[in-house]
Amino acid sequence: MGTNLENIPYELRSNRRWLNYILEPRTSGGKNKIPCNSYGQKCSKVNQETWLSFEQALGHVGKNNIHGVGYCPDDDIVCIDLDQCFEDDKKLKAHARDLVDSVDGWTERSLSGRGLHIFTRLDQNIGNPKNPSLGIEVLGERMFIAMTGDVFEDGGQIPAEPVSTNALLKYITRTPQRNLDAFEAHALRESDLTLDEAREIVLTKLVPRPRRDEWIRIGMALHFQFKGTDEAFDIWHEYSRREGSGTYEGYNDVRRNWDSFKVNKKNPITFASIRYLCKEPANPELAQSANDLLQPIHYDLENIQAPDYLLEGLFPEGLASIAGERGSGKTQMIVHLACLVAHLIGTHEMRSPERRKVYYFTEHEEQVIRIMYGLSKFGGGEINSDDFEKRGLLDRPMPEVREWFKLIPTQKMTAAEIAKHVKEFGAEGVVRQGSIAIPPLLIFDTASASFNIDDENSNAEWSKFIAAVKQAARESNPSVWVVTHTSKGSQDIERVTARGASAIESDVATAAVVKREIGSNVTKMLLTKNRAQTDYNALSYTTQKHEAVLTNKTGRSCSVRFDVGTFALTTLREIKQEQVRVKEVELESKRAVQSRKLAGQVYSRIQADAEQKRFHTTETLRAQLGVQKTAMTDAVNDLVAGGYIQRRPLSHEEKEINTTGATREGLFMTSKTFDPLTFRNVPENTGTLGTTAKPE
Repeated sequence: MGTNLENIPYELRSNRRWLNYILEPRTSGGKNKIPCNSYGQKCSKVNQETWLSFEQALGHVGKNNIHGVGYCPDDDIVCIDLDQCFEDDKKLKAHARDLVDSVDGWTERSLSGRGLHIFTRLDQNIGNPKNPSLGIEVLGERMFIAMTGDVFEDGGQIPAEPVSTNALLKYITRTPQRNLDAFEAHALRESDLTLDEAREIVLTKLVPRPRRDEWIRIGMALHFQFKGTDEAFDIWHEYSRREGSGTYEGYNDVRRNWDSFKVNKKNPITFASIRYLCKEPANPELAQSANDLLQPIHYDLENIQAPDYLLEGLFPEGLASIAGERGSGKTQMIVHLACLVAHLIGTHEMRSPERRKVYYFTEHEEQVIRIMYGLSKFGGGEINSDDFEKRGLLDRPMPEVREWFKLIPTQKMTAAEIAKHVKEFGAEGVVRQGSIAIPPLLIFDTASASFNIDDENSNAEWSKFIAAVKQAARESNPSVWVVTHTSKGSQDIERVTARGASAIESDVATAAVVKREIGSNVTKMLLTKNRAQTDYNALSYTTQKHEAVLTNKTGRSCSVRFDVGTFALTTLREIKQEQVRVKEVELESKRAVQSRKLAGQVYSRIQADAEQKRFHTTETLRAQLGVQKTAMTDAVNDLVAGGYIQRRPLSHEEKEINTTGATREGLFMTSKTFDPLTFRNVPENTGTLGTTAKPE
């Protein structure tokens, strides 16, 4: 049975009560619809922290064996599930016809095509009763429905006011919900566990849990075990304040959650869950709730998917960190790369076929605008109006640029606020290309401008924020680039590290560092970690300077400089080979300068002493100027080879008057005048990275 999810009423789509599902075969035939997260892992249908918006859930369909989307109803809008309700001639069975005609609601076919879902509001809370013989079940709170949007007959609509349950009660018996009685609750509590013992376990043995849903479960377990006492709340609050525990937003947030927990809730989270997290032995009779914490993933070796790339051959989807020194040109490079991701720049070997929206968070929005202006201005075009089709590198009209490249002025935010933005913008930025949902790219440049971190070198602080971003990205599935500064003192690019590096690199799929040598126009990016196997692990960005005349706010024309670059894929091996070559050129250049200086000194000394009838050899010059023998020999030989001086035997008269100690041969001037600018041309440093040859 096909799906037409756009037909689902807005009243359902607007609720954040959605999950994905995978299909698992039943031994009796058919398939079970298993709720799952964005990785295709089984998840709890009752844990509100895992629920998604409709758009987020839709964006995961087709990935990681995810088959479709499902809804988690509440007791306001319920679903009457009619299973196997068609006769062989495809007419509705009598009871199903009666319910469809009598109960006002919106009706869709089930995934199998042999059942119906009627979504409605009832005037009584009748729980989740069922009639197995007729295949009728009422699905409300704590249930899950795989949705199709395949409207039955005219579909109808969800009533604004509750409708009578009388027609439904003809076929089912009401089963009111109840909480645990005192005996059942006592049986699930650890009767010999004291508050002091619980405090020791939670505060000394329980590792901080950055995921908010796990943090909530810990609170629920303490609340149930100790019947919601303030002493148990104090344990949870103290645990919550530790670095890395949940997304701590203060006492009031912890208290509000604590007060919302129910003491004798059916299917409670028990202290066995905490023991499970601590990897301590738990009473098997009490461990029934712990099984919800971790579940095996569903995987299929027959349908392995290739990685999706933001930049072909280099950057895969997912969470990445990019670290660079201040002034290294990292923002220039990253903005240019982001424009490639958004298809705002024409054909390029790194441009992926999938076009994505970019959300760029920065406190220097003017800098980003200037960079984008340079990309659009230079390369053959100008910006004259919003609808002008430009001919520069960035070759799209301005309305399209603003639609695909969202520039967001940022500010310091808590981990919870960052996670909220990742979820919301991740869902908002999804675009569809055919039947495929393409999630956006979110860039925080730099993280220190957005993440409220007191110490950029603190791994603990970074860990809290990266964990929050990672968890939020799992729900809405965007790619995220976190741009950071590097530690001081790094020389070679392969030794450059980000501040808080151990916390960042351990949690990201891709880690990159950016460096530019002093005085160079080449910025290099090296991928120090990449879970996708690519031909290239480095990138060079060579810039050229351009100027444009702009008008300032006073109306005065000013010449403004712009750097616009070009990319070349490369490897660490090629970078190191280039570094060796550049160093050899630099050394040769230094030697040439030193040789030129010494040659000038030798020439001047020979010239001055010749006027005094003093004649030199290589040895007498070395003694007077105090230089090494090899250097002096090279300088003299270069002057002789250049025709500036010559060697000849001393005449008898010259021998008689010479006082330098030379007795047989001397060095004499020629008619050629010494010119330090043309003497022994110095090789220029032409070290640039620009090759795109495949690595060996």
